Amino acid sequence: MRLREIRIQKLFGLFDHVIPLNMDERITIMHGPNGFGKTAILRMIDAVFRRSYGALRELPFEFLDLEFADGQTLSVRKGQQRTQSNDEGTRLAFQYGRHQPFSVQSVATRLFHESGMPLRLLEQYVPDLERVGPSVWRHKPSGELLDLDGVLERFSDSLPFLHIMQYEHEEAPSWLTQLTDSLNVHLIRANRLERTERIMRRGEPGIELTFVVEKFARELAELIQATLAQYAELSQSLDRSFPRRLVTTAPDPSTSLPNSRIREKLTEIEEKRRRLTDAGLIDKEEQSHFEIPPGTGIESEKIDVLSVYIADVEKKLGVFDDLFRKIDLFKGILNRRFLFKTVSVDKTRGIKFETPDGSPLASSSLSSGEQHEVVLLYQLLFKVKRDSLILIDEPELSLHIAWQEQFLPDLEKITELSDFDVLIATHSPQIISNRWNLTVELRGPKECGSTSQQMPLPMR
Repeated sequence: MRLREIRIQKLFGLFDHVIPLNMDERITIMHGPNGFGKTAILRMIDAVFRRSYGALRELPFEFLDLEFADGQTLSVRKGQQRTQSNDEGTRLAFQYGRHQPFSVQSVATRLFHESGMPLRLLEQYVPDLERVGPSVWRHKPSGELLDLDGVLERFSDSLPFLHIMQYEHEEAPSWLTQLTDSLNVHLIRANRLERTERIMRRGEPGIELTFVVEKFARELAELIQATLAQYAELSQSLDRSFPRRLVTTAPDPSTSLPNSRIREKLTEIEEKRRRLTDAGLIDKEEQSHFEIPPGTGIESEKIDVLSVYIADVEKKLGVFDDLFRKIDLFKGILNRRFLFKTVSVDKTRGIKFETPDGSPLASSSLSSGEQHEVVLLYQLLFKVKRDSLILIDEPELSLHIAWQEQFLPDLEKITELSDFDVLIATHSPQIISNRWNLTVELRGPKECGSTSQQMPLPMR
């Protein structure tokens, strides 16, 4: 499932936008003045696919149409509707094809009023929340603004008093669940360097500030350890069955390698081991350095043994292929960017930073631009599933102009690995560089409904 076009009416009560996505290049760039809705559009798409009705209600729009590559359209309509108790609330209506429409009504304000529950209980039970308005909360880890219904939908498991209010979260119909689950959407927000995490301290809930670079370093170490466990399991299985397969399986001329090819294969294996060692995936002492001296003949029965051995080693080392390609690109991009610092990876600490003399460098010592680069690349390479839709808000934040100009070429290398679509919101002409064929300009109220611009336009 791929998204082909986004159509919005009355965003902030003013703007009508049409955003066709570049299906071949798979990268689309939205640009335009501040306040025209670039970030809001990314948040709306993200909210639809997370089925976050509260976040959608908080965003000011009337119509949202998401057209897919198969020509079908998911429509979201937002309006006001009175409840049975004559309270006015926000209603969201979802329509897709011939399926029965699905509506969600805002009822939380009435329920709190009738139950007499104080709103301050929300922040007591969910320390990630900060009240920023009479009925608006900011979710600290993500920066999202949520209305009361959005808070209840998101954190119902953390609010034990909801049963007293007889609050029931309205479940989406199966057709909407299947549709939104068919496309993985990943939003990379502008505030991506710091994150608060829920913790328990002395039995009381609290929050803790975490540097995202440190968090991602731990995640990468865990990912490497999981891959190593998979490698060990496969190695044990192949090693246990090696004698049996060697004795019971008749020699197959089609799989037996010629003498010269065996030497080439063994050299290729040792070179791959070296690259995996440099990438931090295997230890140096694990290398076999198995070489056949030049001029040494190989008997036919030994060729059969070596052929099986080579096939087994290629299967074992193949476990690392996907992770190696991502780590190699991750390190390559960062080490071309960073001055007077070196980035490496190992299975214990994940991502390591060092000074030119080899001294370790804490991630918190990196500049804001360097941290943004690490976080953005890590999310694109290690946290995104194949065939996803990636939403990137302001990739230019804190980046030097030269780094901004290199962003799209690097992004194209990354998309070659994972085959995903990207929708970018930016103010930076350096991000766009000479790729104006990928852009969509968001226009003002008198010019809304724009399509992709082919020529550079002034940016404010």
